[in-house]
Amino acid sequence: MTRERLSFACDLNLLTWPVYEGLVEPDGIDLNFIAPNDVVSIFKRMIRHQEFECSEMSMSSYLMACDRDAPQFTAIPVFPSRVFRHGFIFVNADSDITEPADLHGAAVGVPSYTMTAALWARGILQHEYDVHPGDVTWYQASPQGTAADDPLAFDYPEGVTVDQIPDGQTLSSLLAEGHLDALVSPKVPESYDGEHVRRLFPDYRDVEAEYYDRTGHFPIMHTIVVRDDVLAENPWIASELTALFDRAKDVVFEELRETSQRRLSIPWVYHALEDAEARMGEDFWPYGVAENENTLETMATFAYEQGFTSETVSVDDLFAPNCY
Repeated sequence: MTRERLSFACDLNLLTWPVYEGLVEPDGIDLNFIAPNDVVSIFKRMIRHQEFECSEMSMSSYLMACDRDAPQFTAIPVFPSRVFRHGFIFVNADSDITEPADLHGAAVGVPSYTMTAALWARGILQHEYDVHPGDVTWYQASPQGTAADDPLAFDYPEGVTVDQIPDGQTLSSLLAEGHLDALVSPKVPESYDGEHVRRLFPDYRDVEAEYYDRTGHFPIMHTIVVRDDVLAENPWIASELTALFDRAKDVVFEELRETSQRRLSIPWVYHALEDAEARMGEDFWPYGVAENENTLETMATFAYEQGFTSETVSVDDLFAPNCY
C-alpha cells in the first residue's frame, strides 16, 4: 500500500507531542511534523498560500474563510488549543475599572481584532456583562484582515471603532503608561504586576469555573485543517487524522495521570488534574463535533454578531463529512 506523504504544521504542545515524537502514527500516512516557533505564522502561510497539506488553524479565521466559501481547506474536529478567557483581560489600575461595566467608553487594546481570543472575550463581555463591542474604542497592534489583497479582508461593523497603535509601541507598554485602559490578550503582558497592571477578574479561576458550570463552554481557540485537494483525492485522511489525535490525547492523559510531575514541573499538578476531572469529566479536553456542538454554535453566533461572517455559519458545514 502506498503511504501518503503530508506536511503538517502545528504548535508543539502537550497534546501534539505524541505525534511529533512518533509515539502514535497514522495508518497509511507519512506525516512530516513542522513546528514553527510562531503559531500565527502557520495561519498566515496556510490562508495565503496553502503551504502545507494540513495545519493548525485559528477558529475565527476558519469561520471567516467558510463564510467566504473559499477556505481551500476543511477542518477536522480536533482542537489543540482551548483557553478560558476571563483571566486574560487586563486593566490599568489608574483607569478605575473594577468591573466589566466600567469598560463602557474605555480604550481597549488587542493584538488583532479578528483573533479568536478577542472573539471569545468580546462575546463573553456582551452576553455576560452587557458590554458590546461598540461600547469601547479598540486599539490593535496587527491590522490583520484590513489589506485589500487579504483573503480574509474584513470591514469593521458599523458603530465599532478600531484604531492602530503607533509604530514602535507595544500594547503592554501602552497599558502600563495609561494610554490604554484595558487589554484583551492571548497571554499575560510583560507589564502585568498584579497591582498597577492587574486582571479585570482577580478571581478569574472561580469566574471561569462558574462560567463553565453554567454554559458548558471550554473556549476553542484552534482546530486542524486539511487542504481540499488532499481530501478530494483521499477523503479517508480526515478521519484517520482525527483518530490519530484521539490516540495522542489518550497517551497524554495516561501520562498525566501516572507521571504528571515529570511532564509538568508545577506544584499541585495532581490537584489541578483531579479538579478538572471532577468538574469536566475524565475527557476534559473533548474532540469531536457532537461533544463540542454547543460551544461551536456559540462561536458561530459570536462571529456573526461581531461582523466576521455574513450569517451564522452552520456547525454542519464546518468539518469533513466523514468526521461527524
